[in-house]
Amino acid sequence: MDTRTRLLDEGERLMKAGGYSGFSYADIAKVVEIRKASIHYHFASKADLAIAAVQRYSALTAQCLGEVGDTLDEAGHVRALGALFIAGYEGAGHGCLCGSLVADWGSLPEAVRTEVRDYWRLCTDWLQAGLQSQPNPEQLAETIFSMLEGGMLTARVRGSVAPMTRAIQGALGLLD
Repeated sequence: MDTRTRLLDEGERLMKAGGYSGFSYADIAKVVEIRKASIHYHFASKADLAIAAVQRYSALTAQCLGEVGDTLDEAGHVRALGALFIAGYEGAGHGCLCGSLVADWGSLPEAVRTEVRDYWRLCTDWLQAGLQSQPNPEQLAETIFSMLEGGMLTARVRGSVAPMTRAIQGALGLLD
């Protein structure tokens, strides 16, 4: 694995665990075994690293959602996005990168906020497209996405995937 990818992987892990203000280049340098100054060769600033991590995370999410495509029914859309959240939580124990960054919104540079907003839009637009027969699909998609993000944060607090499963079930209950 190349150095840039290792830096992104560790930066993402640290941001998921502690938000944007909860990590430094020194933290990454220790794990990746590289000098802090060498990190700047790949990412001039912490914001640049966060932007690259969110862009990569968004691209992976888009790929996963694209793979399930438009063949799902409305409940399938909710379940598919919920499954991504559960997989992210179970895989690294921290869940959604952008959810962790939103919790640290006040310290995010505007360029990082823009990328996080784009991720939110990606997910809610995808949900909305699958909820077109529902009354007010835009509002419903936003509500469901908020439930999933909240379920992820609660799962972190509880140390259990159960709150995410309950959030998915609650979201399914909103469908007509």
